[in-house]
Amino acid sequence: MDLTDMVETKTTSNKNTNNKKLSIQINLNGLSFCILDQTANEVIYLKKIDFEKQLDPIRILSRIEQAY
Repeated sequence: MDLTDMVETKTTSNKNTNNKKLSIQINLNGLSFCILDQTANEVIYLKKIDFEKQLDPIRILSRIEQAY
């Protein structure tokens, strides 16, 4: 598993998480995680994980469990 494009634009904290939204994009070639601050309407965290090859759904589930 290769970690690429990891961007943190603001310091994240556990305070006031009501205005945060987590999006997870899943495809056969990788995963993307994004946290959006809905109040400021800006991305505060972005992480992309590229798989070395295209995976089947069972292996993708395993990679999601590892990343999460």
